[in-house]
Amino acid sequence: VFILISFAGGVTTAQTLDPARDFLFIGIDPKTVNGGRNADIYLIRSDGSRVTNLTNTEFDSENHAYWSADSTKIYFSRNSMAVYPGSTEEQSSTSFYVMDISDEGKNAGERRLFHLNDVMGIPMRVEDWVLSPDDRTLVFIPNNESLAGTILVNADGTNQREVLAKGLATTSVPLQWSPDSTE
Repeated sequence: VFILISFAGGVTTAQTLDPARDFLFIGIDPKTVNGGRNADIYLIRSDGSRVTNLTNTEFDSENHAYWSADSTKIYFSRNSMAVYPGSTEEQSSTSFYVMDISDEGKNAGERRLFHLNDVMGIPMRVEDWVLSPDDRTLVFIPNNESLAGTILVNADGTNQREVLAKGLATTSVPLQWSPDSTE
C-alpha cells in the first residue's frame, strides 16, 4: 500500500507491507541544520504512536526506501555531494544501501551496497528506482542525458545491463517489477 502523508511540513511517500506493521516513509524536516533541504527515512507505528528517524543525515538526502521481502531490512538510496575524480566542482551522486531493522523498529546498522560512480563510471543521481520483489536486482533510469535508458544492476552493484534503450525510457511512467521478479 502506498499513501501520501504530511510530516513536519514536507510531503512524503509511505510504504507498508502489512497494515499492522510500521509505515516506512521519506520525510523532510524543515528544522534541520540545512533548512530542510535533506530528506531522511522514518518509521511510524501503524497506530501513530511512534515516529523514528532512521537515517538522520545532516547534509545527505535519502530518496527512496523499500522493505526487504522478509521485512527485516530496508533498501534505500542516498544522494551525497562530493568532488569526484576528474572534476573540480561538487556534484551530487547516488549510493545504494541496506539497513537492518531491530525488533524495536530502530536502525541496527547500515552498509553501502554500491555507489553509482563506481558502477557507471561517472557521478550521477537517480531520482527513481525500484527493488525487485526478491531483493536481488534494482532497476533505474539514470539522471544523465548522455547515458542509456533503463538500467538493471544486481543489488551488490554487479552485472549492470541496459534493458530499454535511451529515448524509450521515461520517468513519467513509474518503474515496476512483475511479482516473480523476472520482468
